[in-house]
Amino acid sequence: MNKIKHFTFKVVVIGDEKVGKTTLCKNFLWGISQHEYKSAMGADFYMYPWYSYLDELKTKLHVRWLLFDLTGQFFEFQTIRPLFYRGAHAAIIVFDISRPETFKSIPVWIYEFWRDSSPGAVEKRPFIIAGNKADLRGTVENCLPRELAEDYVKRVAKGLNFEPAYVEVSVLHGWNTEDLLKKLLIAILKYYGYTDMLLKTSGEK
Repeated sequence: MNKIKHFTFKVVVIGDEKVGKTTLCKNFLWGISQHEYKSAMGADFYMYPWYSYLDELKTKLHVRWLLFDLTGQFFEFQTIRPLFYRGAHAAIIVFDISRPETFKSIPVWIYEFWRDSSPGAVEKRPFIIAGNKADLRGTVENCLPRELAEDYVKRVAKGLNFEPAYVEVSVLHGWNTEDLLKKLLIAILKYYGYTDMLLKTSGEK
């Protein structure tokens, strides 16, 4: 029987103010007894142990997510955030579908992440985009159309060594948060070259 594969990944959770980043991080921890939380100026830190089975790779995984929830006050903390970006394997970029202006900021957050996660070079590391407050779609006017976000991800994906994805979530109700992590994990494994290794070991007796 194949052994569980263990990984540790640092992920920054970024986006404008009041889009639900902190609630998303806490949502991951609901029902988890063994976790860690720390707070610092400009960021909150969460350690989230997560077990999953990936059908795509026929592999059981234990991932220790190191989540850094960075402040959405863009200008006030722009000198501090690079400290938390450094060494991040990936990013979760959150916006509020009921506030389309928070979607317009995504390119700025992507560039900041790519620039500061690997000082000295702009490295196009993996990310996933989360459209929060999906529970409001259909009840609140002027919600960002899902197709617009999906089209943006397709355009950004060209030329990248991973597959970014767009997932609509409701951190209030816990909708699609597991799907969000699975898609992010697949992007990380592909980018860092783990996919072939896992496919090979999953076929070993």
